Amino acid sequence: MLSLTDAIPVQSNYKPTFDRYARNDASTHFQQTADQGLRLYVGSLPRIEPQAAADAQMQELFGSEGVELTAVSKMISPHPSKASEPGNHYYCFVDLANADDVERAIEALNGREVEGWGAIRVNKAKNNQDRKVNREQFGYQSRNGPKPDEVDVWRRRQES
Repeated sequence: MLSLTDAIPVQSNYKPTFDRYARNDASTHFQQTADQGLRLYVGSLPRIEPQAAADAQMQELFGSEGVELTAVSKMISPHPSKASEPGNHYYCFVDLANADDVERAIEALNGREVEGWGAIRVNKAKNNQDRKVNREQFGYQSRNGPKPDEVDVWRRRQES
């Protein structure tokens, strides 16, 4: 069983995995990483605050398997319907630096018991190009083709 500290103190030398304020490629990183299959879903997590602690714990968890992360998403709250169910329901996404690490990380970490957390879930993130936000921001089309009103909204935003 892997043991992680309950709260990793944020040191003055703490360096976030992805410092969006020091980079100018955040939007291309988001799109390219998903397209390349380097994004993993990490679920069944407890609530971890602040974000720096969540980032540090993901670095420690994946680092224990020799996997380098390039980004850690914010912790995502569970759907209200999960609140009454037992267990941890928070989740996040992590981006890996190397495509060779994707399957290795999933095999090593999916179902692993982490002290104080229970068994975590690690899987490939779904490619959600069909999501409305992605269609609007990146111009992806849904499998069934765009709805006329969605195209018009997207075009109006691009023209303004």
